[in-house]
Amino acid sequence: MSVLTDGSIVTNGFAVSALGAHHDGSALFVPEDTPAQGDVVPVRVRVPSGTRVRVPSGTGVALQMTYVGSPMICSGEELGFEGRDGEDARRPIPGHRRADWDTETLWTFKDLIAIRNFHPAPRRGGLRWVIAADDALGYLRETADERILVVVSRSPRSGALSPASLLRGGQAETLYGDTDLGVAGGALVIPGDGPGVGIWRLS
Repeated sequence: MSVLTDGSIVTNGFAVSALGAHHDGSALFVPEDTPAQGDVVPVRVRVPSGTRVRVPSGTGVALQMTYVGSPMICSGEELGFEGRDGEDARRPIPGHRRADWDTETLWTFKDLIAIRNFHPAPRRGGLRWVIAADDALGYLRETADERILVVVSRSPRSGALSPASLLRGGQAETLYGDTDLGVAGGALVIPGDGPGVGIWRLS
């Protein structure tokens, strides 16, 4: 990982495109080129110097755990720690000071890692895009036996409709997020909540 003079953080040299910054200084990013299976999918974050970077509702973590490639977590990131620059980021994790840990961020990581570990589709499945909007991305990760829908958003939006045929077995199982999927008029109704993450098992 390297820190550029403009405050950007770049990891492993993959090119990524920003979906735009959130009001708290965080942003969503996706690779410009889809990486090969097993590649690391890094994130580039540009924030003003000294700004605490927060991932809104786990969006960045969800992208890492459900997108194509292998997730990469910097040591201490799961506890909410970050450094002011490259050298400051090399500090050891204060394991003896658990009061300094951001337990909400830790549980976000744990929950999303558990989904990746338990379900084959986020690890080995194909990728199909469902939503590509200014404020949201949605995609399917699919194997022969499993179909998972992932939607990440940086702000509230109008929602989306997809063919109900994507849903196998009649009802979607909510794996992550507070909103269930519905079916109306032969369409799968994808909620427009945000900022946040929704992950549903469709089969």
